[in-house]
Amino acid sequence: MAELTGDASSEIAVLLSQSADKIRSLKAELRRAKAQSSGRIAIVGAACRLPGAPSLDRLWDALSGGVAHMSDFPTERWPAVTRGNLNARGLRRGGFLQDIDSFDASFFGMSQEDACKTAAQQRLLLEVSWEALENAAIVPRSLNGTLTGVFIGMSAPEARVGASADANSHATSGMASAAAGKVSFVFGLRGPALSVDTACSSSLVALHLACQSLRAGECDLALVGGINLLLSPENMLKAANTGLLSGSAACVPFGRDADGFVRGEGCGVVVLKREADLTADQRPMGFVLGSALNHNGRSAGLTAPNGRAQEEVIRAALAAARIDPCDIGFVESHGTATPLGDQLEAQVLGRVFGRSRTPPLLVGACKANFGHLEAASGMASMLKLLVCMERGSVPPAPSYALHPSIAWDELNLRLPTRGDSWQPIAEGRGRIAAISAFGGTGSNAHLILEGAMDSDTADRPSGSCALLISARDDDALTEVAQRLHSFLLGLDPSNPVGLEDVAFTLATGRTHFDRRAAVVARDVIDAAALLRATLDAAGGGSIHGAVRGEAAKDKLIERAHNYCRGDLPPWPELLEQGESARPRRVALPAYPFRRACCRTPLAASHPVVKEVAYLHPLVQRNTSTLRKQRFESQLSPEDSLLADHDVLGRPLLPGAAFLEMVRAAVELSEQEGPLVLRNIVWLRPFAGGPIEIELSVREGGAIGAVVRSTDSEVAVAETLVEPAGPAPEPVDLA
Repeated sequence: MAELTGDASSEIAVLLSQSADKIRSLKAELRRAKAQSSGRIAIVGAACRLPGAPSLDRLWDALSGGVAHMSDFPTERWPAVTRGNLNARGLRRGGFLQDIDSFDASFFGMSQEDACKTAAQQRLLLEVSWEALENAAIVPRSLNGTLTGVFIGMSAPEARVGASADANSHATSGMASAAAGKVSFVFGLRGPALSVDTACSSSLVALHLACQSLRAGECDLALVGGINLLLSPENMLKAANTGLLSGSAACVPFGRDADGFVRGEGCGVVVLKREADLTADQRPMGFVLGSALNHNGRSAGLTAPNGRAQEEVIRAALAAARIDPCDIGFVESHGTATPLGDQLEAQVLGRVFGRSRTPPLLVGACKANFGHLEAASGMASMLKLLVCMERGSVPPAPSYALHPSIAWDELNLRLPTRGDSWQPIAEGRGRIAAISAFGGTGSNAHLILEGAMDSDTADRPSGSCALLISARDDDALTEVAQRLHSFLLGLDPSNPVGLEDVAFTLATGRTHFDRRAAVVARDVIDAAALLRATLDAAGGGSIHGAVRGEAAKDKLIERAHNYCRGDLPPWPELLEQGESARPRRVALPAYPFRRACCRTPLAASHPVVKEVAYLHPLVQRNTSTLRKQRFESQLSPEDSLLADHDVLGRPLLPGAAFLEMVRAAVELSEQEGPLVLRNIVWLRPFAGGPIEIELSVREGGAIGAVVRSTDSEVAVAETLVEPAGPAPEPVDLA
């Protein structure tokens, strides 16, 4: 081949660069065109932490009982004198979460010290975002480097009172913008990352912006969340000074005794994607049909509601969704339990929705259940609607007398006082609902949702499948098995979820950690029994490596054993027939985080968990005896060292890491001076788990180093280490 001249090679380089730019431009145009082909945005996953509902699968229970989940201020939050001052103002209760100081730091690649310096809002968002992706059966690692956006509704993080660690917090802990950025950073997401603060409408505004971004092709997937934590008593007193808080410590939207709202806290996250991008195995929870934003403009005051602006934003959302007001079966109102605000909102709903409809429009307000979650309130409303749409039922409001000044019959509205059945508007359509969120500084949002159509209950394909479960440690693995066992037992015959759906989701929609177990079952009942038998046989010990199933299914049993040894068989090989009958991704129980306390609470009985001091990131503990020089480490596939070294879809420890591991171990054994590593052999890939380095003195004084997987006692690398002697002369590379 003829050599290229310098000019020719430069010209080719320019052409290649121009071609790459053109390809990128065409891809962006294609993405925008695809995004604009359908206005509907699919909701494919969700997760939450709400008062009385620590997870999404508990949310319906928290709502259906018609109970207000309010409690006294947690004693560990603020000193007794502070609580006494609040009580004197009639402020003694709220909708509180439990254990907001706890976090699984190592799961998210953080040290305990780093987690303690991170804002509680950011820690909670990370956990709930992970759970939302799991609910959508999306492996978080698969999103690394993708155009996934993060849109978070929240106000400026409140400062924790009395916790000594706050003085040493990260500078970003006090920044609202850092919340979305932290999620994008930890998951490696490259789409837009926005934290939105429009007061009480923040999370609904964030959702509107996420839908716009998806339609514009700026992102292909979006995590949308809302979060509110009550950490500052000063903020509580400031809110009381506005006259908007209830002096009776009860939140009764549209109630006769409404005297203001009770503050609440919580977090919710949903996963969105364009309807056109849905895959055949995805069944969305619902769709965003349309949304709209506006502002009150000049009105009676900055925080005063404006009925005309509310009506305009609702009609704009209906127009964007191309929906007739009579198609709306249920409206989740803003409903702050302030006399002026409730009456004005009811009149607006009556004017827009109440006319020419039978039966009356159902109006709800989950602030009666959870308190006012402020920046996260719109997300709480959305999650409520999603579970109501799935159930085909509207839960009752907590029992209280309605306000006599609201003409319910005339407005053709009804607040549900019992559980109401909710039917779709027509065959082939889902249930359609609306949400209002009116910000305390005048920013209003309204959203139109449609639920997924009722599930097909036709018989699902049957046949044996291998169910794969994993976790980062043995205790978590046991909990994963227990949660899956309870889930399978809870499936009633009318539920469309089949065993193949469960197996498919576990195999392709969950992260595979290094502690593993499996069962091979023929149906859901069989799978539950095998999981129970596995747990019972362990007697409280580890189930790592356990495989149970029908002996006749030898191939599936063998593949299950291979999985427990570190392999991941392709999905069709986990079926008896070797091919899939179009299984679906389904929502399974969330991963059980192993949380530890990240703050110094006021109560002395809750000490901060100290960070474990390692000798070296790759050589963590010296486990030597008089007979052997040995070091041990625990490396997880989630650690960036493995996760960022992806080989054919599998995270593996890089070869260079073995060399550093040996070098560090020899140095820790007090071998001084420069070293040379000879006869280096990599024997087997290492995908994570416990690992040990054993050193021994060989003939001639060389040190033999063997690196092996502690689980299997199989050597994965070995080398000889010798003193380097004089340093070689430098080589001029030019």
